[in-house]
Amino acid sequence: MSGPRVKIIAVAKDEGAYITDWVQHHLYLGFNAIDVYVNRTTDNSLDILKRINTIYPHVRGLNADWVDTCPQDAQNNLQYIIYAKAFADAKTNDEADYVLFLDIDEYWTPKSLAKSVQECILDNPDADTISIEWINEFGQDLSFQPLPQSIKGRINPLVKTLIKVTSEVEKHRFHKPELKQGKSVLVDGELFVKHHQIHEGLHEKLQHLRPVMIIHRAFRSPMEYVSLLNRGRPSDELKIKLNRGGYNECSGREVIFELNVKGYESYLDAKKKFVESLEINSLLQEAQSFVKNRYYLTLSYLPSVPWQYIPDLIKVFKGCSDTEKNSLVEAIKSSKTLPKCNNPDQLIELAKIVEKFDVHAANSIWKQALIHRPKGPKIKQKLKEYETNHV
Repeated sequence: MSGPRVKIIAVAKDEGAYITDWVQHHLYLGFNAIDVYVNRTTDNSLDILKRINTIYPHVRGLNADWVDTCPQDAQNNLQYIIYAKAFADAKTNDEADYVLFLDIDEYWTPKSLAKSVQECILDNPDADTISIEWINEFGQDLSFQPLPQSIKGRINPLVKTLIKVTSEVEKHRFHKPELKQGKSVLVDGELFVKHHQIHEGLHEKLQHLRPVMIIHRAFRSPMEYVSLLNRGRPSDELKIKLNRGGYNECSGREVIFELNVKGYESYLDAKKKFVESLEINSLLQEAQSFVKNRYYLTLSYLPSVPWQYIPDLIKVFKGCSDTEKNSLVEAIKSSKTLPKCNNPDQLIELAKIVEKFDVHAANSIWKQALIHRPKGPKIKQKLKEYETNHV
């Protein structure tokens, strides 16, 4: 392919269910090479990448567990280490003219689905960096789906950035590097102006839809979202991530990014042929089963979560389907940790919070409070109210 050579560098953990779709997407749009560094992974990501590599040798899966031989402080900066090394290698070995750091849930997407990444770069030939805005895509009901033709989500101040390998990078960042000097633009050539508060963010006056956007597929579907809440390490005392705001919960202005209809049809047809050419269905089914099993494992952990974190669980499960909500209700009712709380005042305060989520779950906590304060008039009154309302 003529024009600038563009390479994607990605770091992945347990992303086997999505790698094939993500790789096809970016090859279709003109990216010349893709390196996926796989680290701390227990699924079949490397097997899938190996299969892709047999037909598309410019797509490589690289084991990055070597980072874990470093001291803990270095391990905590795994992505920075890999990004810096990969960028230096691309420059030293003349592997690419531009590099883009992406996660597997991030899709570089032109509205036309016809504009290549090379065309984007040729539109901005004197730029050292070209930043592309983010849309946090809302999830869909069905799991393991390709990008929809009509992408609904919220625009985000963060960006992802094409970096010219000859640019003078002072520090690599996840979203936009710090340059010693150079010109930084957006995909349509407008100068990049940084956000006054958000590091690596775009100034709020510049945040709007452009011809190319990064689609951030953080939610995908309720099942996949809950599956990703699993920390995945037996050594973790708390086995569920509680630093999420809820399903489809994100800040920013709501937008719709409509992909060209004819371009989308051609894109889906190419995706189907890509998967067929790989004869990879059994590996994909295995990877999807991994995600589903992790989902059920996450739900099985819920009754064991320390009772103090129940409000956090309610926040994290906000927006999920009735299936996930009902699982959380049953987990609270069968909590293994609530009986360990012998302070009725703490139980009462917790019950008041839980009541806004589900009265049946709250009822079980009020009953627990009654055990420790059997003559409590407020507790008895509340339980009587529940009984009257057939809770």
